[in-house]
Formats: sequence, C-alpha cells, structure tokens
Amino acid sequence: MHQPVQPSHSNPQSHDIRVLCHHIFPPTDSAPAHSCGSPALRGQAFCFYHHSGRKRALTRSEQQARNRERRLARRTVNVLLPRSRTELLHSLNQVMSLIAADQIDCRRAGLLLEALKTAGNALRE
Repeated sequence: MHQPVQPSHSNPQSHDIRVLCHHIFPPTDSAPAHSCGSPALRGQAFCFYHHSGRKRALTRSEQQARNRERRLARRTVNVLLPRSRTELLHSLNQVMSLIAADQIDCRRAGLLLEALKTAGNALRE
C-alpha cells in the first residue's frame, strides 16, 4: 500500500517521498474494506489519527469528571488567616471538611494545608 506522492517542495534535490496511512477500515453494509488514504506521519506507517502514540478521546464519564475538577478548582473557598492556635485549628477543620465533602480539588487543598502548616510554624515562634 506504499504509494509515493509528489514531493511537497519544488526543489528537485528533495527526496521527500510520502507514504499513505496503512490503517484499513473494516467493511460495513454500505462500504467494503478500504484504506485510510491520509498521508502517514514522516517515517511512520500511520497518519496522525491512526497513530498508536495519539491520545485517545475521553469517554463521556471521563470528560464529566474533568469538567467537575475544573469547576471545583474555580470555586471560591474562604479560609480564615489564622492569628492564633484556635483560628489555625478552625481553618484546618474547615479545609478537612471541604476535602471530606469533595468540595475542593486536591491541588488546592494541598496548597491550603501547606499554607496552614507554615502558619502553624510561624505561630510557634
């Protein structure tokens, strides 16, 4: 199925020979088996869409989970700036409650916990 195509450059010294994608579509009721026909990636047997290194499309549930994470990441979270040990424990309790209720994304929760740890160290001094 290697079919050379005219080089894309007009330079006569160019040896750019393109190969068509080796992907074969299975036969259906309306069409027999046929090849893709798109140009293959340079040095590869398949085009961009049929290459094994291409990321697969997300399923509907994966897309919904990704959108949910994005919404959680944009959600406003108000945590008190602790000035005492009691306020520090209150802020820590607040972040833990958000994590337990799955109302905050893991990255933001980690950042807040790290900030509370730093605030706790500062309060000790």
